[in-house]
Amino acid sequence: MSAQLAGKVALVTGGGSGIGHGIAAKLAAAGARVAISGRRRETLEAAVRAITGAGGEALAVAGDVVRRQDASRMVEETVAAWGGLHILVNNAGVAPGGPLSKMTDEDIDAVIDVDLKGPIHVTRAALPHLRRHKDDGGAVVINISSSVTHSVVVNTSVYSAAKAGVDQLTRCWALELAPDRVRCNAICPGIVDTPIFRAMMPEAAVERFLKQAAKLTPLGRPGRPQDIAALALYLAGPESEWMTGAVITLDGGISLGAG
Repeated sequence: MSAQLAGKVALVTGGGSGIGHGIAAKLAAAGARVAISGRRRETLEAAVRAITGAGGEALAVAGDVVRRQDASRMVEETVAAWGGLHILVNNAGVAPGGPLSKMTDEDIDAVIDVDLKGPIHVTRAALPHLRRHKDDGGAVVINISSSVTHSVVVNTSVYSAAKAGVDQLTRCWALELAPDRVRCNAICPGIVDTPIFRAMMPEAAVERFLKQAAKLTPLGRPGRPQDIAALALYLAGPESEWMTGAVITLDGGISLGAG
């Protein structure tokens, strides 16, 4: 445990597993009190136990970022529990893909609603609380985008478009919120080994996929949640106080097209 973020309160959407859980654990280890949100209460409770078991402070606030009422409630529960909100991490996301002709209406709506509209709903709900810290160090929004916005990846058109929207939201919010000392930056991960792949395909297929990803990645391996969490901690902390509007690729070089 460290005191880098002592006294800070963070909300991480999609914080029950994968990248979101890695970020939540990292922020908590740095001293922040962290609320983690998601749709599966059991997953959230397990994540809270893992963080508190390691000496951190965490709270589960179940909800769906697609629903505006849930977005507002998650923010208000966080503030009610801990008295404020300094750090918002918009991580919740889905990634159904495939050729456009094969995507269903439900697939398309899910990607746009969760990946693009979700950050809008939660950030809008959080803004009054984030703006309150203008005179005591400011506040931070971190959006989790994707490295597919920096290259063209076949069969990801809707997902890529939604995440490109997140990149532009990041830049626009950075300019809009700068007078209130609310910094906004985005992280664009490449292929990261998280439980989401095991929910989508059999274990043997996951292993083949990750081996192929390692071959395509110039640095020779897929990402790990802690890779993304380390950058999120930097963006949340005082060392990056002059940084806003940045959209940072963190993908082992895969978007360079070497594969």
